[in-house]
Amino acid sequence: MASLASRLAFLRWGVRGFDILVLLAYPTLGAAFAWPGWGTEAAVRFVLFSVLNICLLTFIYLFNDWSDARLNPEEPRQRKVQALKHPEVMSERQVLGLAIALLGVALLGFFFLSRPVFVIGVALTFITLIYSHPRIYCKGVPVLSTLTHHLAFASLYFLAGWALFQPLSWPAVEISLYWGLVLSAGHFSNEIEDFQNDVQARIRTNAIAFGRRPVFRLGLALFLLASLYFLGLAWAGILPRSFAWIGVGLIGLWAIQTFRYRHWKEGDPIRPFRSFYRAVYALTSFLILFLLWWQK
Repeated sequence: MASLASRLAFLRWGVRGFDILVLLAYPTLGAAFAWPGWGTEAAVRFVLFSVLNICLLTFIYLFNDWSDARLNPEEPRQRKVQALKHPEVMSERQVLGLAIALLGVALLGFFFLSRPVFVIGVALTFITLIYSHPRIYCKGVPVLSTLTHHLAFASLYFLAGWALFQPLSWPAVEISLYWGLVLSAGHFSNEIEDFQNDVQARIRTNAIAFGRRPVFRLGLALFLLASLYFLGLAWAGILPRSFAWIGVGLIGLWAIQTFRYRHWKEGDPIRPFRSFYRAVYALTSFLILFLLWWQK
């Protein structure tokens, strides 16, 4: 029987806290765009929404770890944070049971909080199942994996935050597409970093199917395209026009990075690039949140 201390340590080596925090930005940004104004009711709804999202995201990563370990038994050992890393503490059945319980809490909470949010939560769960489940595993289907779990997932997750406070609209969908493009672009570098592990696990990612260099270049192009799209949204008045300078800054930044990495080839380090784009979009997200909430 595992001790209480070892069970609590599961939060450190079995739960991807940083990744959960990153994905939590999408519904938070959606809620910020639709924020009705400062007040107790809005604040309470947002806090409850955030807690439920942490439950949903924890389910997603636990289920993903369970699925990966089913396909590649070496996966838990190879990763620093993996839910099945210490089966003597948390068995496969316990991890799966915890994931399902957290999903139940999240969906039940969404149902009482907002019906549109509940519907989107169900859609996100469906995407997770077809992406990660070892018998379906869209993660191993090039192009489809990007369209479902990155482009569609991020866009829908942004819309979940919007639906918390306002009815969905076409401008909301247009804004959500920007975040889908950003997540899709960033995930290409994840595939490059995980290339060897995916080869061993026989997972046919985009990087394996098309090559690491073409996928890296496509990721750069998508970052630049997303920045142009952001500027277009601001220029059209769908985003606040004051955000146009953010778009201009991102375009310049990614134009420089595209030139800087023009000679990148397979085998070159990818982690510094990942750290760079994560820092860029963390700062961008904080800036957007600050400006939106300051205006409200």
